[in-house]
Amino acid sequence: MARAAAIAHEDLKCGLSTLATITCAAPLVGALGTIWALSFNTFLGISGERSSDMAALAQRISFACVPMSLGILVGLQALWIHRYLGARLERCDVEIRAASLRFLNLGTSIVTLFAAQRNRAQ
Repeated sequence: MARAAAIAHEDLKCGLSTLATITCAAPLVGALGTIWALSFNTFLGISGERSSDMAALAQRISFACVPMSLGILVGLQALWIHRYLGARLERCDVEIRAASLRFLNLGTSIVTLFAAQRNRAQ
């Protein structure tokens, strides 16, 4: 019975490690995208009036922040889903343990009942 519970636990746990990886990697990928955008797109084509250059620079920096915000958003959602599913997995483990104990108690009471009836018949 413990083996069946362990198999059920592993089946339910199979996607949690992927979610944990996404939770950790998404903000880092967003930061990499921001650095990429800042280094390659922000400072290209600056050679003109200072006020127009500053406006163009501000717009490019705001666009460069988009990958970071998306990475944080994906990471937070993956973290929320990971914690939710982890809590559900623990509740399932508790229910499986309780059900197996109820099953064993029922089996013990049935065996005890049959043994008592057998002793009466003799």
